[in-house]
Amino acid sequence: MSSDRSFAGDPSEARVIGVCETAFGAAPGAIERLATGLCNRVYRAGYGRESFVVRLSSSAETLAGSVYWLKTLGDFGPIQAGATEGAAECAAECAAECAAGMIPGTAPEKPELPRVLYEDLASPFPAIIMTCLEGRDLGHEYDSLSMGERDGVARAVARANAWLRLLPEAGGFGFLSSYEDRDAKPDWESVVLAHIERSRGRISANGHFDPSFADRVESFVPRFGDYFRSVRPRAFFDDATTKNVMVSRGAFAGIVDLDWLCFGDDLYAAALTRMSLLDAGRVGDYVDSWIAERGVTAEERKALAFYTLVFCLDFMSEKGTRFNEPAPARVLPEETAALAGLFATLERNVANAFLS
Repeated sequence: MSSDRSFAGDPSEARVIGVCETAFGAAPGAIERLATGLCNRVYRAGYGRESFVVRLSSSAETLAGSVYWLKTLGDFGPIQAGATEGAAECAAECAAECAAGMIPGTAPEKPELPRVLYEDLASPFPAIIMTCLEGRDLGHEYDSLSMGERDGVARAVARANAWLRLLPEAGGFGFLSSYEDRDAKPDWESVVLAHIERSRGRISANGHFDPSFADRVESFVPRFGDYFRSVRPRAFFDDATTKNVMVSRGAFAGIVDLDWLCFGDDLYAAALTRMSLLDAGRVGDYVDSWIAERGVTAEERKALAFYTLVFCLDFMSEKGTRFNEPAPARVLPEETAALAGLFATLERNVANAFLS
């Protein structure tokens, strides 16, 4: 989940050059800032035919999470290739629950992930250098993909999440920079409530929507009490949505940008993806394929509808938030009107889900 911490100062390409010279002994031949990341500034550094990704941040903690999880997952292979004892126990438990019909399941498949090549977390502008995966963000490729190609990418993301959920459970819930992260919540409901509260605070500060929208979302929470209590602290790729999912030549090519992992209900990521597509006015068959591959129960479908509403509130709260730029983007009246209309539709969907 993105931080509200603004990007201090103005890191320039000179910082990228310096980091690359330290890591590789030579300056890159080309530097390109990538249009990705709310909390970080991301660059592609080119050395002839080879490129690397350089990430700068105002927060060493954010990049430390990337280093921790990318190294952890890099060592975590397919379960049949000899996983850790804890992962094997978790996999066996997941398989038993699937067989008993307690949870849906799909075949796990390890995705391609970046490797950390260099890290400098002590400087005023912390930085890491990673390998560059082939392809572009799904969001850039989405409209050029056929329905079959979108289906293939979505199902691959579902299998990647199934693989990630083989990791040992965390001691708590939420967006964690490591297994030792002290910000873990005691239960999944606390994560959802904190998300709603963050959106309420942003909306109050930015003034583009009435904070009562947050009250309306929160009013649904008691209906999900039993469901939230059933959620286990298992990992999922929370930000592998229309961004951070790499697509090359119409096929899934990997996942990037792991500042943290979320432990809880993996449908949260599907809901964020659905909201991203709705906000962009795009066809939503991608999430349908994801859900079809994963499998969902009737109660999970209700939760997915509710989570989409939670993320609609989140999108509303981002209007007027500065993030890592010198000033927030201008907010047009038609933007706020469109989001308010979408909120009303999603709110009805959640209410109607309890009538059926």
